[in-house]
This record gives sequence, C-alpha cells and structure tokens, in this order.
Amino acid sequence: MLDSTLPLKEAFGRLEQIDRNYKLNPSEDEWKVAYIVHDCLKKFYDSTNHFSGNSFPTSNVFFPDICKLQLKLKEWENSDHDFIRNMAGPMKEKFEKYWDECCLVLAIAVVFDPRFKLALVEYNYNAIYGENAKSM
Repeated sequence: MLDSTLPLKEAFGRLEQIDRNYKLNPSEDEWKVAYIVHDCLKKFYDSTNHFSGNSFPTSNVFFPDICKLQLKLKEWENSDHDFIRNMAGPMKEKFEKYWDECCLVLAIAVVFDPRFKLALVEYNYNAIYGENAKSM
C-alpha cells in the first residue's frame, strides 16, 4: 500500500486544496514516517520475492538474505526513530523464533555449497553475533 501511495503525495495535497471535505491529508511528518517505514519493509519484501522468485529455491539461497534481514532488524532496534524501534522489537522477537529453529540447517546447506563454504557462514555470524559468533 505504501508503494502505491507514496508517489501520490502531491495528488493528496491537491485534493485537499480542491475538496474542502477532504480532511485526512497526512502531515509532512507523517509522510516522512511513511517513507522511512516503506524503506524498512521493502527489505522484507525484496527478500520474500527472492525466495519465491526462483523456480526451485534451495536453502543455501535463503541464508544470505535471512542474515541481511537479521542485521537490518538489529540496526532498526537502534534507530533514531521511535516508531522504527517500536516496530523492530516485535518483528525481531518473531524472527528470532524462526531463526533459532532453522539457522543451523541453513548454515549447513551453505557450507555444502561449493560457491560459499564456511566463509559465508563465518562472515554472517560475525556480523550478527559479534564476539559470540564462535559459540554459535
């Protein structure tokens, strides 16, 4: 919905000028929030499309995208914007539930992929867990 609405920002402003009964035009601050939220959610949308866009997706394809999402959620928890931090908490909690269940299987699949091997797992785990990467 945001993808469809954001390009129409100017049209909403004109509608407010033309129609006196139109009282729901978002403020400039609300538009800024919409753009920021759109950018965040686009990351999830792009990853979902990558998973489902392949005819025969395999688990080694998922790992890098899922790691990127994990890092984004971590970044959003420290955002300058309250609404992003508030959004990130519940998202990360739900995400980690699934991550804990599948991270080992996905990591093994990546190790078996001759293009990636253990280097990709080590790189992403270091980025996600920092000093605790070895224990993971």
